Amino acid sequence: MPTRRLLVALPFGAWLAGCAPTPGQQTAALTPRTGTATLRQIQGRRFDTRDIANILRASVGVLQDLGFALDESAPGSGLLTGSKERQRFAAASQQIRVTVTVLPAGNATAVRANFQIVRLDALLSDTRSGETLTDPQLYRQFFDKLSQSVFLQAHDL
Repeated sequence: MPTRRLLVALPFGAWLAGCAPTPGQQTAALTPRTGTATLRQIQGRRFDTRDIANILRASVGVLQDLGFALDESAPGSGLLTGSKERQRFAAASQQIRVTVTVLPAGNATAVRANFQIVRLDALLSDTRSGETLTDPQLYRQFFDKLSQSVFLQAHDL
């Protein structure tokens, strides 16, 4: 009976050992990719107000000014998503998606925007790839317009 258990346990133990990550894999999984801190920095801003509703309204306006259609709005969660398409080639188009998260941060409000591009194949109706856009100018444009809009709304201008 003990021999039978050993015969069953050995292959199972070997299988588990094969699934265990090496120390190098563990380190790589827990190490941020190069540029992650920089990307988080350009994707976020703090506003010296606790009026989350005002920032959400301003964010909707900015997204619409930038040509995005609002796909989803969850004000209670502080979440907005939008998208816009641009035709690139006869059979392929690109969709730019944006997610804006607005959360309280002490006596301020934190806003994070994430722009992604998804390449679509019109013939196959299949998503081909997606990636986060990292162009600082894109985020700067969004946050500059958002800052202006929040200021104008706060002063009823």
